[in-house]
Amino acid sequence: EYDATLTDTNGVFANNNTRLKDTYLIGDEMMMTSGTLNSGEGVVYTAEDFYSTYGANFTGGYWKNDGYTLLYGENLVANVATEMKEPLYQTADFEIDLAELMGCEAIDKFYVNGVETEVPVDNVYAVDWDVLTKGEVNQVEVWANGKIVVQPYMAVTHTISSSTEFTNFIKSYATDTYTTVPNDTQNWYAVLTQDIVYNSTSHEDYNNWSETNINRKYRFCGTFDGQGHKISGVKVAASQSALFGGFAGAKLKNLAVVDIVAQRSNSPMLGYVWGAGVTIDNVYVKGYYKQRVTNPEEPYTGSFVETDGGAKIDNCVVDITYVDAVTTGQIFSTKDNTLVNNSYAIGDSTQATFGTINASSATDTTVYADGVDLISKKGSTITAANGWNMDYWTVKDGELYFGNTKVQ
Repeated sequence: EYDATLTDTNGVFANNNTRLKDTYLIGDEMMMTSGTLNSGEGVVYTAEDFYSTYGANFTGGYWKNDGYTLLYGENLVANVATEMKEPLYQTADFEIDLAELMGCEAIDKFYVNGVETEVPVDNVYAVDWDVLTKGEVNQVEVWANGKIVVQPYMAVTHTISSSTEFTNFIKSYATDTYTTVPNDTQNWYAVLTQDIVYNSTSHEDYNNWSETNINRKYRFCGTFDGQGHKISGVKVAASQSALFGGFAGAKLKNLAVVDIVAQRSNSPMLGYVWGAGVTIDNVYVKGYYKQRVTNPEEPYTGSFVETDGGAKIDNCVVDITYVDAVTTGQIFSTKDNTLVNNSYAIGDSTQATFGTINASSATDTTVYADGVDLISKKGSTITAANGWNMDYWTVKDGELYFGNTKVQ
């Protein structure tokens, strides 16, 4: 293995007098080569490709080969390719049929969260939903028929895969039952399982869009995990409303909301924060504040969230354009009890500021022109070590992406 910070490929067998026989390289072909050889194969294999091509040749002595893995002594050298299944999101007790998963009855090995476990007599693994931690990824790993399959699963309360399901989700707590805290939504864990689109036309056509918002008095207290997906083409037009309404002790994470149009200064884009304990983490927003036809004199300078309590915002990128604004917009917040760390604002610095935030915030309050400007100046700070979830944030060719959405 070669450290990814090295700039040149590295020759493992370094001179042309080297002769190879039944000797192979396993690693990253972008980081290493065989070097100059007198004879022999100079291909760099992944561990899985090596095992499928040559693994059977290594048996006996210190080499141990069980048909799934190749060990030298007790050291893992290579293994068969592992097939990773799409996660199962479960809202109640469920079963995993191992024979159906593997396409055969004979199961050689069975692991639950990395611990080898006895194979169920009937090949059906029963999962008790109540003992799982909501939102925590679990998995079974099954070895059978010369292949390894991993099936992740997670206990959740809501799965959302369409605009209809999202609308039904926010409406489910938009009742008078949910105007005080705590309420039973504090036990909710909702996941977005794919991108959803409300309006596919340009945001310039927002007057023809229907509203997607609820009043801020309705308070969501649970966890909403976007899992790197996005919600796009939404309009927040009602007074004192937001996409999620109100947040109280809630957690919002791993979500992109793009082409969101808001039309009132007292209506933040995502939500209004009641009380302490709200966290917003690894979220990307690209939105617009635009005038209403019926009341064009409003300043249209709201924020992506608004707080009456204390919100903690980490590792977010927010891009807001204030169209026809008559006062300066504040992108992140207008209240000094909002704690913002490792987050960045994008917009027109002549019409917007980062916002009024808590003095203890550890963040750069520059308003960057666009995603390229941000990456050119701050790209080195967007790392897992700084709390950014690199399962979702990536930098490609000098541009920043959240999931498959480019930060423009």
